Amino acid sequence: MIEQDDGTWACRHGRTHFDVHDRLALAVAHIVELAKGSEPARIFLHRLDGEVVELAES
Repeated sequence: MIEQDDGTWACRHGRTHFDVHDRLALAVAHIVELAKGSEPARIFLHRLDGEVVELAES
C-alpha cells in the first residue's frame, strides 16, 4: 500500500495499480486478499515520509 498526498492508500503490485482506499485498514484487507493468490508474498506499507514497513510475509 502506498500513502497518497490526499491521505488515501493505493494498492499496487510493482507497476500494477489495483485501486485506492480512503482508509488504511481497507487497503490492508484488500492487499492481503490479493496476496493470497500470489504466495509466497511480502506486503509492504509505503508512507509519504519515505518510511517503508513490511507488514507480512506468507
